[in-house]
Amino acid sequence: MVKRFCSEKQKSAKTSLKEFSDFYSPLFLVSASFLSYVMRFLFPCAGFLKILFKLILICIFQAFIFFFCLWFLLEVCKF
Repeated sequence: MVKRFCSEKQKSAKTSLKEFSDFYSPLFLVSASFLSYVMRFLFPCAGFLKILFKLILICIFQAFIFFFCLWFLLEVCKF
């Protein structure tokens, strides 16, 4: 009985993690392309600092999205 309960919990955790990755992957692509357009508007000339700043902004934005999704799973969905 306990073994069956644990295996059901593991299955639900695996599906929740898959749903999370399915949700997060397109969000990552959309936010990266959005930041690319913003950076192209702010810095029309190419250069090393522009690329570095763009990478830093993308990393910060992605971390924010990741932790928001993680919070959503833990608090709202009671994962």
